[in-house]
Amino acid sequence: MAGVLFGIHPLHVESVAWVSERKDVLCAFFFFLSVFSYIKYAGLVSESFGSPGLSGLKDKRYLFSLFFFILALLSKPMAVTLPLLLLILDWYPVERFRRLQDGAGLLYEKLPFLVFSVFSSIVTLAAQDAGGAVRDLIDVPLFSRVLLSIKAVVTYVVKIFVPVQLSPFYPYPKDISISNPLFLLSILTVVFLSCLCVIRHKKNRAWCAVWLAYLTLLLPVMGIVKVGDQAMADRYVYLPTTGFFILIGAGLVRAKIRFSERFGPVAAGAVFYSGLVVIIVALSYRTFEYTKIWRDGKTLWNYVVEIEPAATVAYANLGHFFLSEGAVDNAMVYYQKALALSPSNADALSNLAICFVEKGQNDKAMQYAMSAIALHPRKGSAYNTIGEIHLKNYEYEKALGYFMKGLALEPQKPLRYFNIAVTLENMGRLKEACNYWAKYLGIGKGEADFLETSQHFENLGCLLQDTAAAHSRSLPGKQ
Repeated sequence: MAGVLFGIHPLHVESVAWVSERKDVLCAFFFFLSVFSYIKYAGLVSESFGSPGLSGLKDKRYLFSLFFFILALLSKPMAVTLPLLLLILDWYPVERFRRLQDGAGLLYEKLPFLVFSVFSSIVTLAAQDAGGAVRDLIDVPLFSRVLLSIKAVVTYVVKIFVPVQLSPFYPYPKDISISNPLFLLSILTVVFLSCLCVIRHKKNRAWCAVWLAYLTLLLPVMGIVKVGDQAMADRYVYLPTTGFFILIGAGLVRAKIRFSERFGPVAAGAVFYSGLVVIIVALSYRTFEYTKIWRDGKTLWNYVVEIEPAATVAYANLGHFFLSEGAVDNAMVYYQKALALSPSNADALSNLAICFVEKGQNDKAMQYAMSAIALHPRKGSAYNTIGEIHLKNYEYEKALGYFMKGLALEPQKPLRYFNIAVTLENMGRLKEACNYWAKYLGIGKGEADFLETSQHFENLGCLLQDTAAAHSRSLPGKQ
């Protein structure tokens, strides 16, 4: 029953419908295998396992749990808090905490898990920071992050029971302060539930274990370390909400048993299954309808604009959609809306600069690109736009300088190599141009374009074999 409710709940649509987030599902698959293997290793009854420690390394069930944990981390680093979850499971339902002294041994037993967890966390944070995804404390102060995290903790739980106003993107609220009733209510709710857990931890261990597991699994994406422009995201709770669905399923079964004892099995069964069918049909319909918005970018971001009218990212992404379709005027309308909501949005400024280049209005394009750089000195696309303007004006030295700056900031973008190759070719520096063409083909287009460009090089006097060698060196995985 818990599995059915988990599977059809609209809160989980994002992790399934969004292709790039299928890693949530893969991570969850290995995560659950790791948990099941660990429970099988530890046991569900109060048996004597001897002194906990690294002796588990001799047990294949423990090793399977560790192996599946590593696979979960490779799928998505969201699984980093699994070692803490295993300690919660040791308390309930496995019941391995018989004495206070057991804690040290059980923690020592999780050491291999902790090693991989710490390593994965360091690598992930470094990668996110290098990609510019980690938000600076100047952008979102620490106290604001704490308030946003607490509000998210409560909001996710509410959306389990009342799955309305779901959105692919939740922007930051304008008023992030403790005086805001929503934040104050969230703080009081978290404090109340946590105190209730402490006070009644002996009588309601299942509830306490679920609450602790929820907070533990949510910790990596709670928002203290801010990644991206969203205040929260439905995909973040694909794993953390699992315990609530188990608790709901168990609660429904328990309610059916009590109703059977009081009103008889026939009457209780009729009421129970009728109610269950209504819940399943309602959730399924909501999920089916919500899935439709993920059909394409235009549908998705138009929906976000309806739900979150102040979502700057939604307008910017609609601009991207129309620009990719060649509808420059439509793209500019949405970029300008994004800029009106957030005048310091370097992305909107940079993209408007690209639009003005497409329309041949180079002076305006230069103005917007320079404004983007002033706000965000590491905005590679803005340098590229300025380079294109200089290239069109036959100012090759200036163009090359800006293209090189753009490449240094965004070495993964094939267009950066393309523009440098074209500029060098116009400057008569053919050997260098050949090298950049090869790099462009290596990370960008593929073998068909490589053959066409090789012919172009040969006509210009470049050595085909040198180009092929450079191309081979630039391809990923080739030595």
